[in-house]
Amino acid sequence: SNRNVDALSRQGPSSQGELEEVLPGTALPTIVRQAGEMGMGSQAGVTVLPGLAVDMQSLQDEDPVIGEVLRFWRRGVPPNSEERRQLSKAVVTLLRQWGRLCEQDGVVYCRVFRSDGGEEVLQVVLPSLLHHEVLLQLHQEHGHQGMKRTTELVRQRCFWPGLTSDVAQWLQRIQNIFPIASWATFWPRGRIKYWPLTLL
Repeated sequence: SNRNVDALSRQGPSSQGELEEVLPGTALPTIVRQAGEMGMGSQAGVTVLPGLAVDMQSLQDEDPVIGEVLRFWRRGVPPNSEERRQLSKAVVTLLRQWGRLCEQDGVVYCRVFRSDGGEEVLQVVLPSLLHHEVLLQLHQEHGHQGMKRTTELVRQRCFWPGLTSDVAQWLQRIQNIFPIASWATFWPRGRIKYWPLTLL
């Protein structure tokens, strides 16, 4: 029903911070800003992230998983075996990316190389506060893409521990609440305008 769609669109980060109405029919956390578009063919504008590096830095520092990894990252030495035993599974998973982590303007990224031999891509290590927001806006902007394609779209610019399973669970939840066949009825393309998903 319309109520289900409306309720779904209002869950997640919106309950954790002040909202700013940016366009009719959509609201984003105040920290979320348009960061400019990067040419990626038909996939330009896939993710929405804070436009100011200081905002993302604060979110990463305060995130229970990323912040814990940064504690070791900024001392320049990974945790020893005793320290590792005290860490959560998610923290240990992110620590496995140690050699790929890099920091720019206080924001931490994972460095990856495109499978087609293209240039290096920096995936922002996304705080949990923004997971739902990114997935929801991607779905609103691109429609239902299925598990594989949705995961690819997110990974073009984002990384977090358990990303694949989180995407799968989110898509299943969407499908259970609102059948795929009905999306075109309630969220028709061309009638509702959404804030463009942009890239850092």
